[in-house]
Amino acid sequence: MSPNPNASSSSTYNHLVPKLTGANYATWKTKMEMLLIRAGLWPIVSQRKPRPTSTTASTSSSRTRSSTTGPSSDDEAAIKWDEDAERATAEIFLYLDERVESRVHDIRNPVELWGKLQTFYERKGFSARFYLWQKLFTLQLADYRKHEGNAMDLYLDAFRMHIQQLRSSGAIVSNEIEASVLLNGLDDGYESFIVSTTQSIRQTADDDEIDVEQLVSQLCDEDRRHAAGRTPTEVGDPSTGSALYSNRKRPRHQFNHDRPLPICNYCNQAGHRQDNCWSLHPEKKSESRYTKHARLAEASIVMASAGITPGERDLF
Repeated sequence: MSPNPNASSSSTYNHLVPKLTGANYATWKTKMEMLLIRAGLWPIVSQRKPRPTSTTASTSSSRTRSSTTGPSSDDEAAIKWDEDAERATAEIFLYLDERVESRVHDIRNPVELWGKLQTFYERKGFSARFYLWQKLFTLQLADYRKHEGNAMDLYLDAFRMHIQQLRSSGAIVSNEIEASVLLNGLDDGYESFIVSTTQSIRQTADDDEIDVEQLVSQLCDEDRRHAAGRTPTEVGDPSTGSALYSNRKRPRHQFNHDRPLPICNYCNQAGHRQDNCWSLHPEKKSESRYTKHARLAEASIVMASAGITPGERDLF
């Protein structure tokens, strides 16, 4: 029997699949399914490829013929299916935590094994969805600034994971909810971005018209500009017609290219150092300046919701 040509290629990606602990079932299920697809074993686990039935008769004459001519094609197909089923079971067991493995240690049928794990760990019902909604609604970018790596990338990864878990549990997550969660979790440095973004989509009549992927892309661009010390809402971007950008110009003296901006080692944003970082030292934040900025941001949102144009705002 020739080896499966996908076996060696699938082993290259084995380290990308975490061991199932129970709490990570939604993520594990997707990655494990991809691994089984690459190995050519998913049709067996998903029951799209049932076991072939052997057509060899049980008569003495038939057994005599099979002993002289070898197994029939149906017998060979059944033997091949059994071998692939054993490999699928082995693949799944290799990615189970010891505690999880103890609950299914005597199961050797991959279809039964997959179904048992789904029964044990796939979260469904109100209580499960409530927990997942809670995790999503409390997502904050500031919580990821304490970890290694880019905080925005970690924030977006966590956002996608929570959305995936909710949908796997049967919850309906609208585009409006996704956009609201993304914007709500941003910290103080993104207030201007939040205001301009809400203004750009306030005319959207249909929830499906909100492009979450485009919002994620714009958020990544905004994060890169933050790292460089300049944001589109501060300098304007004449190359785009998006309402995300403002035409307001920065004073000429702020564009001093000979003097690079300092980078904070705590929040990775330009324009200040760690000893003056407001995220690390909130007591150093100017209360009057912060209050004024928050009040202006809130007023802009209220005016935008009321349909007041920029020209009409000058009357207030």
